[in-house]
Amino acid sequence: MALWHDSPSDIGKVKGRLVGAIRCRLFAHPPGDSASKARIDGPMLYLSTLVLLSPYRGYGIAAHMLDNLIRSAVDDYEITSVGAHVWEANEEGLEWYRKRGFKVVSREPGYYRRLNPSDAVVMLRDVGVMDLAGK
Repeated sequence: MALWHDSPSDIGKVKGRLVGAIRCRLFAHPPGDSASKARIDGPMLYLSTLVLLSPYRGYGIAAHMLDNLIRSAVDDYEITSVGAHVWEANEEGLEWYRKRGFKVVSREPGYYRRLNPSDAVVMLRDVGVMDLAGK
């Protein structure tokens, strides 16, 4: 979770405002076809939810949450990749993932039953040296 404080002096004194969160799952191997499984050997961190309220975007909050999560998952579970489904019409989200090294590996037609269009873009990123170095 990401909490926002209006002033650094408020930290620890005033309850922060919840502005973002990440929810994830750990897979023993990337889901999907055998070609993607063979490409990446090791556990994958799957981002099921990554959300940040729009007024707080552009400050690096979501990237900071993701970086911390990846470092923890590398330390605790030795993950080798990170993946997510992104709604095909979410251009801002797709661009955000691309800027962080995620690549499109496939599409899933009809993934989002209540959205139109309904397809998801499957994004995947290998964990690299920079993730281990703590940037």
